[in-house]
Amino acid sequence: MNVPIELMKVLLSLSLSGSLLILLLLLCRPLLRNRLSRRCQYYLWLVVVARLLLPFALETNLVGTLLPWNGLPTAPSAPPGNAPPVSASAPLPEMDPSPNMFQPEHETTAPVRSPVPSTPEPNRWFSPERLAFAVWALGALGLFTWKVTAYQSFLRRVRKGWKEVSDPALLDLLARLGAEAGVDAPVGLYVHPALFSPVLLGVLKPRIVLPATDLPEAELRCTLLHELTHYRRSDMLYKWLVQAVLCVHWFNPLVHWMAGEINRACELACDEAVIRSLDVQGRRDYGDTLLHAMEAGGGYRGSALPLYHSKSQLKERLGAIMKVHTPTPLTAISSLAAVLLLVICAAAAGAYVAPDSPAPGRAEAQIVEESGVYYLFVNGADESDRPSGGMADGVVKFVLVRPDSYATLSGFDSTDGLADQVAEQCRLMTAQGTISQEEAELVIGLAHQLQTDSSAVPDSVKGDPLYEHFYTQNTYYQGDFIFELGWNVRESSKDSYEGVALTLPDGTELTVLYNSDCWTWMRNQEARDALTGLLAQLRTEQSDFPPVRPLVVSVVPANGKTPEELARQYAEAGNMPRFTAAFSKLDENGQQSWLDRFYNHGQAAYFAASLARLPEGSPLIAEYLENACNDGQTALFSICLEELTDRDENSPLLDRYAEQTYASGEIALFTILSEYMSQEALERWLGRAEADGRSNFRAALSDKTGKDEWLDAWKAAEYAERVEEYRAHGIILGTILTNDTYFYQGQRVRVFLDSRPDSSLVTLDYDAQGTVDVRVVRDEDENIASVELMTAAEAKEIIRELTEDDWDDDWEDDVWDWLDSDPIDGDEHVVYAQYDRIPAGEYVWLGTFYMEEGDQVRYHVTAESGQRMEAGFARPGEGNPDVRYYSVTSGLEINTGALTWRSPAESGEYRLFLHAVDGNLTGVDGYIVVTKAKI
Repeated sequence: MNVPIELMKVLLSLSLSGSLLILLLLLCRPLLRNRLSRRCQYYLWLVVVARLLLPFALETNLVGTLLPWNGLPTAPSAPPGNAPPVSASAPLPEMDPSPNMFQPEHETTAPVRSPVPSTPEPNRWFSPERLAFAVWALGALGLFTWKVTAYQSFLRRVRKGWKEVSDPALLDLLARLGAEAGVDAPVGLYVHPALFSPVLLGVLKPRIVLPATDLPEAELRCTLLHELTHYRRSDMLYKWLVQAVLCVHWFNPLVHWMAGEINRACELACDEAVIRSLDVQGRRDYGDTLLHAMEAGGGYRGSALPLYHSKSQLKERLGAIMKVHTPTPLTAISSLAAVLLLVICAAAAGAYVAPDSPAPGRAEAQIVEESGVYYLFVNGADESDRPSGGMADGVVKFVLVRPDSYATLSGFDSTDGLADQVAEQCRLMTAQGTISQEEAELVIGLAHQLQTDSSAVPDSVKGDPLYEHFYTQNTYYQGDFIFELGWNVRESSKDSYEGVALTLPDGTELTVLYNSDCWTWMRNQEARDALTGLLAQLRTEQSDFPPVRPLVVSVVPANGKTPEELARQYAEAGNMPRFTAAFSKLDENGQQSWLDRFYNHGQAAYFAASLARLPEGSPLIAEYLENACNDGQTALFSICLEELTDRDENSPLLDRYAEQTYASGEIALFTILSEYMSQEALERWLGRAEADGRSNFRAALSDKTGKDEWLDAWKAAEYAERVEEYRAHGIILGTILTNDTYFYQGQRVRVFLDSRPDSSLVTLDYDAQGTVDVRVVRDEDENIASVELMTAAEAKEIIRELTEDDWDDDWEDDVWDWLDSDPIDGDEHVVYAQYDRIPAGEYVWLGTFYMEEGDQVRYHVTAESGQRMEAGFARPGEGNPDVRYYSVTSGLEINTGALTWRSPAESGEYRLFLHAVDGNLTGVDGYIVVTKAKI
């Protein structure tokens, strides 16, 4: 299916169908104006909006008659040039032999036609249809971008100058009117003197912004009722839906006229809803309100919902106010009849619907695999039509078998990019007429499936983790090949894979299983020799989990590239397993160069994976451990420490850095070190901390040793000491409803900030009921030096940071944030992670983010018990990801600074996860902050 052509057909048919309905309503407007309620006239346009967006159609419809596109072909059905037509009674013409395409291996019953003469291939990347599609897409995207940018610019200007209304009388009036209007959600009230008219902003957090509050009570009441009615009727959503239709049908002037009509109908319907509850005097007051709004013109105008739009609408609205009619049964019946009639007209107008075409791999065919050859029986063909013999020239071969002919696709060297290779070959063969479009889609679909499944090892064949040797898988560079190799699969897995016997240098014979796409390489002597050497090496190195029943998952030839070239290639491609395989073959200088890059850029995942591939005895681990300790890089320090203890659990560096961090007071680094201490060492350090009076170290060690009887008492004593310390400086700390509450100079504190000279927090508290904002300043000895009041700007910024992510549901951020936030000033998302238990090996997915250069991630997650946990990102669709991005693995605490998203991690969608690496995790608590780069 030619997607641009099909999409343009659907788009143009919808535009034509919608235009017919717009013209119909335009012609009927004089007839409907005084017979239908304003509300019905407003919502009638929703039928037109649906017609412009939804490609539904009856089998017979007006647009289908005017534009009989269903009878037109969507792809060439005959070969170009002099190629003969394809038919069921004659074999398809074969192309000249080449490394990727082969002549049939046997004669068919029908005469074989001569090869197709060489003809210039048409330019499939340029056509009038593609050009039209590109022009439409650029116009739609440009208009959408302009509208959103204009709205955000308007919001930004309004927010910079607005002031929240705090007058209790006005707020009480707003609350009472909200109850009258049926609005349950809390509505904010602001004032901005530069606005030309009152406006309603926001979808989930509604706010009414007034040009002034010193209005007569009647006028203020009418204004607030008008805006509350807009919110209750969800007019903002209706308006943005119309804007979406405008962007899609930007080329249709009737759609632009429709948008203006909907705006007009919106205000008339809102007026009607408001004045039905008013008496004659109230209607006059409402009309006066509109007149005053017109007189106050000028100032900011934006894509919000203002009280007043233009002078041209004012006369009509004032006339409608004084002529409002009480609804009657006849009015209701007329409204229902009008809606039904318009729906019938919309269905009769119809639209173009793309003909059903088989999805990739969905065409009717029987598929049989034999020795890497996939036979696809189509058009009723069976085994009797299948060509004899044959093997895959490469990793896989496809044979399309028909009742009287067949066609072959082969010569694919790897499952990496297999679908693209097959698609290219199908494109050529379709242009030549060798295969049909439906057959091409079938083969491409099968290639997609093989590419997806090529490296997947079913759980059913992996070893039981309770056994002495559990299933292990990694990627290695050996000889001129990169092998992805697993071992210790189940004994029964021999029935799921083919196998080949290899003789190791010590004379041991080992049966190696392999995926079907490795069939060719398992018959390549050079690859077999490289694999034999790798297995012998692993038997020596992997003493804990030696290779038993190995399984070759994939084989990729290096094609003569050096390890440096391969490392660069796979780092740029974001393929961490193959990068680390090439990294392991670099010399020490090359490895240090990559590690420096990952260390300096905060790429913890690549740093950890690379560190694990350093050879035994490498001094680089100790070197980076020293750097991380001196730099205070807790995440990288934890990674280095874990790698160090994996190689030598009794390393003397543990004692050295414990002494260093204890002496310097680096409690965070010391806590990480304590994860790797023996019980005896922990108790020894606990006694030392008690003797030295180091309460913070004693608290951390008490928790580790389980001797926490003192801990609760220490916390209570510290709390009591802080209460007295605050009291000495005029701060009273009490409790209201179990929450800490601060009072200063007789006033309840709203923002209370107590921080150390290094900017680390002692306390940060926010109490919405408070009336004063206080900062505690401490000296180098952490004693209180002074207590001072914050400026309004400082307090406002802290409150914004504390409350801006206070949403009830995560999905509200994703769906509505572009309506209610200002991305110009950055965008920060806080994802909370609170789980009673995460089973061993399980991934918990916390949300999907579009990550790009400059974005930052901060992890702050702890667990009460378990072994190790991991936080990071993976590509969507990967349930058990092979490649992780910006992942950090630690014991029961992951606490990092900002990790900045940089190359080679590409921009795109990623899913955030928590992973219980070893054993169950319980009492998981914390949060992860994703900060979008400022633009």
